[in-house]
Amino acid sequence: ASVPPGASPDGGVLMEPDGAVLGILDKSGVSSAGSGSVFLPGEFVVQVAQDLTTEGGHISHGWLGINGTNSGSKQPKGALVVAVDKTAASHDHLQRGDVIEAIDGRRVSSMADLRSRLYFLGPGTRVDLRVDRNHTIRTVGLWLSSSP
Repeated sequence: ASVPPGASPDGGVLMEPDGAVLGILDKSGVSSAGSGSVFLPGEFVVQVAQDLTTEGGHISHGWLGINGTNSGSKQPKGALVVAVDKTAASHDHLQRGDVIEAIDGRRVSSMADLRSRLYFLGPGTRVDLRVDRNHTIRTVGLWLSSSP
């Protein structure tokens, strides 16, 4: 779910009428243009909390080595790559301005969506990304690094 910029504070909770938590508001993927915020899925938030308590406060998960935001209204829907870490495996495959539209054939709706999916994949996992680069679609296969 998306919300307009400024509608709720970071960490706001999206709930079902029966009180079930669907997600937590995350503004970390919001561009400076204010493209809105997204709710991280409830199952993701619960898994992170469980991992933090059982792994001594440190979690290792799949990492692309990118900084990004949500794509803009004039771009394909997905996660917009803003920067690529020069030490990451993705450095030779992704570049600033790429829009990641899918991971392993499943659509990516936002940067938060991409991050939550990567969280459930371990370092060393091979993924195929569908990437729109200047309106040309390409498939990028790479091995995930370990989160820093």
